[in-house]
Amino acid sequence: MNPKEFYTETKAAFQKENEQLKKQVFQISMLRLLVFLGTAFGIYKTFQETATAGLIFLLGVVIFGFLMVKHSTLIRNRKIVRKKIDINTTELKLLDGTFYTKDHGSEFIDGSHEFSHDIDLFGEYSFFFYLNRTDTHKGRAALARILSSNEKEAVRSNQES
Repeated sequence: MNPKEFYTETKAAFQKENEQLKKQVFQISMLRLLVFLGTAFGIYKTFQETATAGLIFLLGVVIFGFLMVKHSTLIRNRKIVRKKIDINTTELKLLDGTFYTKDHGSEFIDGSHEFSHDIDLFGEYSFFFYLNRTDTHKGRAALARILSSNEKEAVRSNQES
């Protein structure tokens, strides 16, 4: 399987999972609404019977709390799945040559460095441009440091990575 097929199939699988999670989030939201309304109605109908109203309230709070935790978990999972869809979309755009907004690493160009300027390590369409998948400045700086490192002892472990 070539990379384009892999990313396309993976993206489609995540999109399907996202749709399932979207439905589940909606269902849990509706269930929460029903529990809230049912609890309020139950308390209203049994307001004169303090013990029964208290039991209905307690039961409603426990069920509502459980549904809140379930809802939060689904929302978190959906955010993760959406991020995975974004990652696969980015990889497909890079394979097609249509993704130009990635950081070039131009800020790490060092004319006095032994080899980085000779091999297009940083800059537009550089090795850094195609390799970089970081989201933070610290991550970009760490990647740049690894790429421009000239330590012979680290070559083997970097190649294995």
